[in-house]
Amino acid sequence: MFKLIDSGKLTQIIGAIGKRVASTRESIQYAAIQCIGYASVHGDIMHGVRLLDNVSKHHRASLVAFFEKEGNFAWDKKASALTFRKTFAAESFDEARVTALSKGKKWDEYSRPQAVVSMFDVEEQVGKLIKAYENAVKAGKEIKNRPLLDALLETKAAYSGSKQDAVLEGETA
Repeated sequence: MFKLIDSGKLTQIIGAIGKRVASTRESIQYAAIQCIGYASVHGDIMHGVRLLDNVSKHHRASLVAFFEKEGNFAWDKKASALTFRKTFAAESFDEARVTALSKGKKWDEYSRPQAVVSMFDVEEQVGKLIKAYENAVKAGKEIKNRPLLDALLETKAAYSGSKQDAVLEGETA
């Protein structure tokens, strides 16, 4: 049978975890600044790639955003990899910049900007909703408002059919 540890001991364990998390966060900040330095001074992003490989997947986006905003890094979506992008000159990586990066916003507080969408695509949004519905059904979740979703599916099918008819009519005309 599972036995709970003493409350005081659990409090000590949690406190130790908190200290390790803070220490790890600071270590990553220091290493990330060094990676930015290597990219700025030597054009070498390999240290940044290695650091990115060693953070949890939940923190990758923040580290990439930090590298992109503060260093000579860019994220290549197709390759899913960091690449070199000349943004800062080697001379810009000086004591003042290192101090600003050390005392400023921490690496895990950065986020990548949302892509600007100039058009709202209803068809795309309906497709996402239907995909979410299909995933919920596969997961065995209870579906509320099923008649509404059925009507949406019928409407989408009719819309797709009318688009296809218009294309066919345009080809034969």
